[in-house]
Amino acid sequence: MERKTGMAGFAAVTVLLVLFTALFAGKTAMCRADPAVREREEAYLERERELAGAVRELLEEEGFADCGVMVTRTVDADGSRSYRVAVHHKRIDRLDDMGRERLAEEIGCLFFEDEAGSFSIEL
Repeated sequence: MERKTGMAGFAAVTVLLVLFTALFAGKTAMCRADPAVREREEAYLERERELAGAVRELLEEEGFADCGVMVTRTVDADGSRSYRVAVHHKRIDRLDDMGRERLAEEIGCLFFEDEAGSFSIEL
């Protein structure tokens, strides 16, 4: 008789876990389906693409053609964002500290306005 009770308990726990998983997955999907949230995310994505393009253009003007530019975004639970712009190029690696600092300042001027955001540059 103990074996049947154990199997019934296992089945009940399994059903509860499946229900909780379905409930929370549905809530997450509904949150992402909110049109206002979707519009805001699309606006941020467009800004991020523009930033990466502007950094590439600036670097080409400075003589660093074919640079690798990567914009990485992190969104915290409170909605604040932090961005890291990483630039890869052999000639940049060979710049002295003064040259890197000047280039970082020029790239920093391209960042878009975001009150709840922070930016960092990696050369």
